Amino acid sequence: MKIKTGSRRRRFAVVGTAVGLAMGVLAVSTPAVAAPPERHCAVLLSSTEVDANGDSVVLAEACASTPSRATAAMQSRQRAQGSGQVSAAAASTVLMTWYANDNYVGNSTLIYGSSGTCDYTGYRVSPNSYWNNNIRSIRGAGNCNYVVLTDITTNPDKVRTSCLPMARLPYGLDRVSRTQIARKDTCPWP
Repeated sequence: MKIKTGSRRRRFAVVGTAVGLAMGVLAVSTPAVAAPPERHCAVLLSSTEVDANGDSVVLAEACASTPSRATAAMQSRQRAQGSGQVSAAAASTVLMTWYANDNYVGNSTLIYGSSGTCDYTGYRVSPNSYWNNNIRSIRGAGNCNYVVLTDITTNPDKVRTSCLPMARLPYGLDRVSRTQIARKDTCPWP
């Protein structure tokens, strides 16, 4: 008795699969890659001290998985360092928040002021290398309703001013290497 080893249809399927794999035609299933977790930071700026570049001195900073955890860690570091006589109320007053995506989503950094909310002079800060390339939207808080954005890295003459909030950066400004946040009476209050 002759044993049947396979049908003609199976042989074509096996040959077709082998040819497809050899040509790279068939899709190979790969496991899904999880998106990296969001990162949120909090930075406390001095209202009275400036560095050699004219930026407000950073008194404390921390990062965590949520904005509230980053703020708590930053405040804890500020207390441990004894960074001046910053009151708890001032260290919890947000000036502005940077977001990595349009419309206030994604990674964020909350900028706090040591003397509370903005006056007409405000605070100036140069973003780190990550934020230099990734600020996509900005929200002001309290009296902080006006921002000056500068790309001093590639074009110091490229300056954009805007009332806040700003759901996306102005056209043509891809990098932000300096921000000045302040109060301006002609801006509508958010």
